Parts: sequence; C-alpha cells; structure tokens
Amino acid sequence: MFVYTPTAKWPPHTNSLSGQAPNPNYFTAVLSAEREDKTKTDNKTKMIAMRFRESDYAAIKRKAEKANMNFTEFVTAAAMNKPVTVINGLSDVLKEQKAIGRNINQLTTLCNMGKIVCPDLRELKEQYTEVLTTLNEIVGRCG
Repeated sequence: MFVYTPTAKWPPHTNSLSGQAPNPNYFTAVLSAEREDKTKTDNKTKMIAMRFRESDYAAIKRKAEKANMNFTEFVTAAAMNKPVTVINGLSDVLKEQKAIGRNINQLTTLCNMGKIVCPDLRELKEQYTEVLTTLNEIVGRCG
C-alpha cells in the first residue's frame, strides 16, 4: 500500500526506454527519507493525554493502519488538515515496474558480456509504457 501526499515529488519519467527510467524503489526511498528527515529535525517534545470512546479509537487506529501510519502520525496529519490518500493496488503496478527493470538489467548484462547483440526491446518498451500510463492515472486520481 502506498500513501500519496501532494507534497511528495513525482519522479521524472519517460514513455520510452531511451531516457532515464525512474528508480523502481523511488517511492520507498522518498517515504523513508521523509520519515528520517522528520525524526532528525522534528523532535516531539510535547505529550498530551486524550480520551477516546473505544469505538472512535478503534476506527482511528484502523484508518491509521490502512494509511501505513502510526496513530500519532495519522491524528497529527488529520488535525493539521494534511491530505492522507491511500492508493490500493499500487503495489501490483510497482512490482511490474520492478520486473521490467530487472529484465532491462539482465539484457544489459548479456549485451555487455557479448552473449547477445542488439536485443529487440519493443515488447519491453510497450510494457513499460503501460506501467507508466497506469501510474499517471493513479496520480491523476489523487491530485
């Protein structure tokens, strides 16, 4: 599951294999970097006690888990009017993108070893274009 916030930078991408492809681990890296930045520079020094109805607490906790956030992160984001969008199915698209990237790396290795010459990348290019189109559609729905 991926949590998209409009403040996250979208990686540059291209619909052809001639340009530089986005890093398939981009989203994981961005999310990790954002969390690391917050923990390094934004120490939480205030602690408050709140009371919730059991049903409200359970509902908030479920929403936080669905958004891949802990309870404090989710409540803080909600209180600060920060949008929290959960995109289901994105992991399948990213798996496909990673698989295509592995195929490109394997072909590159074989070319460098001299075992193959000038492979036909049309099918791979079409698959990659489909993945990027799907990603763009998902981002369009979130923005």
